[in-house]
Amino acid sequence: MTATPLPRTFGRTAAVTGNSSTGRNLRLVALVVLVVLVVAAAIAAVQLFRARQHLSAGAQDLTTAIDAIRAPSRLRDPAYRSQSISKLTAARNEFAAARNDLMLWTPILDHSGWVPSLGPQLKAASPAATAAYYATSSALDIVQGANGIWPALTPRHHVPILARLAPALVSGHQDFSAAEAQARLGISALAGLPVSTGNSGLNTALAKLRRDLPRLNTAAVWLSAAPTLLGWNAPQRYLVALENSAEIRPVGGFIGAADLLTVHKGYLTKRFTGASLPHEIPFHHLPLQEAELTSESDWLFRDSNASPDFPTSARLERWFYGQDTGRWANGVLDFIDLGVADLLQKLGPLYVPQYHLTVTPQNAQALAQRFAGPGSVTTAYRGPQTVGSPDTLRKQFLGFELSAMLSKLESLPSSRWSALAGALSLLVAKHDLLFYDRNPTVEQATIASGDSGSLTPRVGDFVYIVDDNRSYNKLAPYVQEWASYNTEILPDMWQDSVLTIHYHVNPSPANLEGLGPDYGTKGTKHDYEDAVRVFVPPGATLDSISPSVKLFTPSAAQPAYGMMAFSGYFIVREGQSATITFRYHLPANVFSWSGYHHYRLTIPRQPGAELRWMGVHVQTVAGVRLKTPGGALVQSYHAGFPMTQDRVLNLAIGGRTDPQPVPATGPINTGDPFLPLWAFRRYHLHPF
Repeated sequence: MTATPLPRTFGRTAAVTGNSSTGRNLRLVALVVLVVLVVAAAIAAVQLFRARQHLSAGAQDLTTAIDAIRAPSRLRDPAYRSQSISKLTAARNEFAAARNDLMLWTPILDHSGWVPSLGPQLKAASPAATAAYYATSSALDIVQGANGIWPALTPRHHVPILARLAPALVSGHQDFSAAEAQARLGISALAGLPVSTGNSGLNTALAKLRRDLPRLNTAAVWLSAAPTLLGWNAPQRYLVALENSAEIRPVGGFIGAADLLTVHKGYLTKRFTGASLPHEIPFHHLPLQEAELTSESDWLFRDSNASPDFPTSARLERWFYGQDTGRWANGVLDFIDLGVADLLQKLGPLYVPQYHLTVTPQNAQALAQRFAGPGSVTTAYRGPQTVGSPDTLRKQFLGFELSAMLSKLESLPSSRWSALAGALSLLVAKHDLLFYDRNPTVEQATIASGDSGSLTPRVGDFVYIVDDNRSYNKLAPYVQEWASYNTEILPDMWQDSVLTIHYHVNPSPANLEGLGPDYGTKGTKHDYEDAVRVFVPPGATLDSISPSVKLFTPSAAQPAYGMMAFSGYFIVREGQSATITFRYHLPANVFSWSGYHHYRLTIPRQPGAELRWMGVHVQTVAGVRLKTPGGALVQSYHAGFPMTQDRVLNLAIGGRTDPQPVPATGPINTGDPFLPLWAFRRYHLHPF
């Protein structure tokens, strides 16, 4: 049988038919994809719109609830507290709904910053909802954890408030720990968000979150640490160093007296001493500034706060006190005398029954001088205490004043808690109240609240002036100090910087407490000898220093605390002035934290500072430009800061730049060449 040949047109017809079928399939797929995209876009639009509504409603509820939390006295009312909890719960539900609406689209939104106009808002939507959710959860946990606190505020005969609060804080510990974790998650969600999203309403909401989340975290951390602080499981001892800023030291002032507070389940006892401890156990090695500028042969407790890094000074204070008395503290609190007036401004007058007088912000300094100054032992009324060292008896007023302050705090009504929080916040911001604890949980709380006093490198530019009076006198009230910082940003992003510090010593009274530089051998008690140290970013190179400044050995510039420190000393006579200048260069690395797009300058305040004012002048050369906070592009920017607390300046960098950073050369020294820490290691002593 013979096969019949296929028609010659079959193959072509099949091909045409196949192409037609493929075309129809492609069109069908395209149509399906288009429909899916349209549907997805519609769903996305609906969900984004719903998410925005949820965010708006939640923000209103959260604002109302946060305002309620800021008024602790109102939260004592169960009805008001219940209303606040309802508002917080409603806000959390709204933010949770917004997160659910955005969840599917988050991977796309995270890469939508390029979209004109709306890009930054779309990119910020998901992390903003997440941060708001965790902020609300944290606030809710704090309010619920504090439920047991309010009944404890009801006075009970002979039971101090701390003893009443301790068990309530223990019962809320789990909630406070949860609040801390939630706040940390919220802060993490905010970390990558831009400062500006292009939407004023969203910018305002994010600014509130940036402000409130750290506050919630700080509150939760301290509430969580409170049972430990109040000695719930074991007695806790706290060394309180009372520092006299009239004789400035790196972290406040000369240690004029000390008090050891012991807390057990909220019950408080104390043991007061003057600066001269019972045995005056010496250490036969001195900090560099004391070794070169004084005739001292031993390092004693009263001068143990020799480090500008408070945790280091606190450990040394604890060690000297423990070695001498045999009583070892769990924590150290440095309280600068200037803080008494600031505290009383918020708390009101303080009655000291042992002296039958009232301390006010206006007379606090004068009364301390009258009853604890060098002539107080000859006054008609020396105080009720008759047993103790001469220095303890002379300064007992300070101990009774502290007792009166603690009593006032223990009896403070909840309506005054906001005032107390404001007073403590002010002292912390000024660094006139510093706290260190060996317990890592409590130390974390001090870091979270900005109370650690740590001297550590900061991003960007940094200028920290640390004065150290080595004149054996209380001259600070008569010393005027101000400074100016001029820096020029070059096209390679290096900086040429000039720091100028001005001092003037006003005439002081004939009865001024003191002796003068080196026990009066180098000047009178009305003269001022200062061992100054200036801390700047790592990598800085010193070009020159004023000839009037004498140098410590071995060098005027040394690495310390992860930075570079310039140092020297000088004497300013009564009625005279002195100006000292440091010229130095900073590498482009100072800008690396921002990708070379921002200039950031941090100027910390020294505790008990003599420095009153810092002027700043930033200028650029060639094609480099600065963008002011108002948005203008300029070549020069001036600012002035009263040094009542730490100051920060932020400016954007624009124009033509060619950053030339220098490579890291190895580990940076985080120690302090001024302190004889090597001697502690040699003798197997452990202050740290």
